[in-house]
Amino acid sequence: MMQTCPRCGFVQPEDKYCANCGLDIESYKPAPTPFFQKVVKNTAVQIGVVVLIVIAVTIAILLAQNDRVEKRLNAASKIQHSRVLQMPREQAAKPIRPPAPSEKPQKVPVVQKLPIKPTREKKGHELAAPKELLIGFYEMSRAALMQLASEGQVLSESAESRSMTLPMRHPFRKLREKDPETRPLGEIIRQNLKQGQPINLDFTRPVAADAGMAGIGATISLSPAKVSATDVELGLDLVFNMRNKTGNSLITNEVNSSFSFTPKSTLVLSGFFPHRKVFRQDLLAFSGTPIAIFASPAFQNSVTDFVIVIQTK
Repeated sequence: MMQTCPRCGFVQPEDKYCANCGLDIESYKPAPTPFFQKVVKNTAVQIGVVVLIVIAVTIAILLAQNDRVEKRLNAASKIQHSRVLQMPREQAAKPIRPPAPSEKPQKVPVVQKLPIKPTREKKGHELAAPKELLIGFYEMSRAALMQLASEGQVLSESAESRSMTLPMRHPFRKLREKDPETRPLGEIIRQNLKQGQPINLDFTRPVAADAGMAGIGATISLSPAKVSATDVELGLDLVFNMRNKTGNSLITNEVNSSFSFTPKSTLVLSGFFPHRKVFRQDLLAFSGTPIAIFASPAFQNSVTDFVIVIQTK
């Protein structure tokens, strides 16, 4: 086996003595490592020394920066002090004059706060009842009427007619905005609204004496059974008489019903007129009235319907 001399590092076959330096290898005991060398070779000590060096360098940099800042502040204060010294003597030595004894301090006007009276909300019985009834007649598509029914409250419904209330403040404009195809049948009618005082609307015309009838057209009567700030009840009586398309017989219809709604809502009634063709010559006398709807092909084909819109004011 080969061995290395612990003193000179010579490599040789295993022997008692070193062939190079003559050291008795078997009895040789190395001298203990000095304490300083152990400390220097310790890894933890080396890391601690590096950390201390970094901290010392950081502190030195911070001190140098603080010293620079102090020098700049001192230089700025010297410049400001020199400016103050250069002020004119009159301006520097001018004393502040106290107010003369005769001068009286001005009194600040006191604004008197007036008490604010709390406003009282009007109760239901103090609200004014409506005084006027606005009535409009329209031709409107059935699809638009179905949409309106979904937005309002349906009061009654059958195969021939439907009644509903809508939360509209300006119904005559809103209805046409919702359905541009909506066609007015005459002007808006204004009537005084008073409980127990009927409102009679006459849309009839006389016919020739040989026709065997007094007149044709329709009469609509609205009877206010109740008028208050919270509730309006109207009775409706409608009588319809028109000659058929050949002119040899009558198409008739009668409606008798009543409706209750609040003054803040709008009452919408649809139907009441049959979807029939009438005598064309009779329509010439009903231009600008609800009867003019019978000249509409859409109404004859049940695409549109006759609508009465009622609003209170």
